[in-house]
Amino acid sequence: MTNVTEQAITTIDTKKWLLPWVVAIAMFIDTLDSTIVSVAIPAIAGSFHINPVDMKLALTSYLLSLAVFIPISGWLADRFGEKKVFIGAMGIFTFSSILCALSTNLPFLILARMLQGFGGALMMPVGRLIMLRSFTKAEFGKAMGLVIIPGLLGPTLGPTIGGLILHVTSWHWIFLVNVPLGIIGIIVAYHLITQTEKQKSEKFNWSGFLLFSLGLAAITFAMAVLGDNFELRKYAAMLAVLAVILLTAYWHVSAKQAKPLLDIELFKQKTFRISMIVSLIARPSLGAIPFLIPLLLQVVWGKSALFSGMSFMFLALGMICARFILGQKLLENYGYKKGLFIIISAITIASMNLCWFSQPQPFIWLALMLFIIGLVTSQFYTSIGTMSVIEVEPKNFSQATSISSTTQQFSAGVGIAMAAILLHLISKVTHQPLFSADVFFWTIIILNGINFLSLFFIAQLNPNLKLQTAKK
Repeated sequence: MTNVTEQAITTIDTKKWLLPWVVAIAMFIDTLDSTIVSVAIPAIAGSFHINPVDMKLALTSYLLSLAVFIPISGWLADRFGEKKVFIGAMGIFTFSSILCALSTNLPFLILARMLQGFGGALMMPVGRLIMLRSFTKAEFGKAMGLVIIPGLLGPTLGPTIGGLILHVTSWHWIFLVNVPLGIIGIIVAYHLITQTEKQKSEKFNWSGFLLFSLGLAAITFAMAVLGDNFELRKYAAMLAVLAVILLTAYWHVSAKQAKPLLDIELFKQKTFRISMIVSLIARPSLGAIPFLIPLLLQVVWGKSALFSGMSFMFLALGMICARFILGQKLLENYGYKKGLFIIISAITIASMNLCWFSQPQPFIWLALMLFIIGLVTSQFYTSIGTMSVIEVEPKNFSQATSISSTTQQFSAGVGIAMAAILLHLISKVTHQPLFSADVFFWTIIILNGINFLSLFFIAQLNPNLKLQTAKK
């Protein structure tokens, strides 16, 4: 009888530790899609017989859909159960990827991308919620380490995979590459994820959803417009003002609601609040790297798209090695405060070295810097991911994941937009060509200066807060 019980426990434990790989598949295809499409813009535009500039709408529509629908992920998971929502989200994402590949014009592609964004908006936060409810907080750091790397590899490998696909076949396969991964993910998720009991959920908060989502969409679109064409800054400013009005209205309305869409009361918890602030400050500079480096290498250095894409392999290699070289040692030995000080400082120093690449440098130097950036970036995302929930009560898990996922997606999009805005602004102020070495130099300097400001908030963390101190 004892042997049977031990075998059952071993089976359950093995099944549980396979869950991170299911969530990792979802994170990989979701994050991969955010960058892989960018390299195919000229090819798709040629197929549709339109100006490549107009293709920006296909990228923006995906980001806007993510921004609008991430906030409802927690409510849907509570209402219908994580398993149903997660599998449904993967199904929507996979089906919409097929629709993207079948697109014959820009409006069709935009609608398909918006549907794809809806699926992606649910996959990330609900996948993280499944992890939170499957592992103790002491186990959560190790489990998230298995998820973070594939999630980070997506955007870094996007340019490489996209370049290789376009080199051997048509742009349609940029989207079709998601299909087999999505089908595998759905099948494995069905067998591995345990259907939890539906949580007690209130009626859907339409007022909160409209105010918050439209506000977030307005500011995302404002930054996208400003990044695309600095001459449209008046329209971007109007959108930004509208965003402030909508988000301020949400803040006042949600404070009076018993069950708000996103519970701002969670920000009273110090560790959660600091993790969100640090995420908002530090993530944009990291999110801008996959956008800036290809431009730097191709325009300033004059290298090919394939050279640019292959260079990102070293960034990906750094992320993979972080799991085996560093693991959770920084957080276990030094705690979150000292650990994040080391991580942010290392990210800033390594990224600042990119500033000197105004002229072609020895490839080994570029590879080394990208490797180091990948190494410490992986550590940063793992640290912020575990710290954000380390003191959150289980009853607030769905709210915490919705807020952190919204913050993560928003700040990543902000990073690309900020980089584009800075390129335009610095070019205008210095009277230099947009893609000149000096413009790139000051853009990277400013982004890293902003990143360094996060140390002020990290300094407020409890120095005794370590990974193994998490409540079980």
